[in-house]
Amino acid sequence: MTDIEFVDQSYDAFLNIQDPDPEWANEEDCGAFTCTGLYNLVIRMEQVSFSGTITPTPAIPASFQITSDNAESTSV
Repeated sequence: MTDIEFVDQSYDAFLNIQDPDPEWANEEDCGAFTCTGLYNLVIRMEQVSFSGTITPTPAIPASFQITSDNAESTSV
């Protein structure tokens, strides 16, 4: 995402990545391994600006990446 402006944005309400549906994959699809593809999410934001009376604290840089919380692995 590029050139995004957040107006009156609280840090606590900045972004929510929902947990994947556990029915998304099963042993038939993944074998003996836990399917982690559903957790592999990266959001890249560039040239982000904040305005208004509520701005995130701590300050967020103009360009950054967000990764999902992979509950099935320690890699993220």
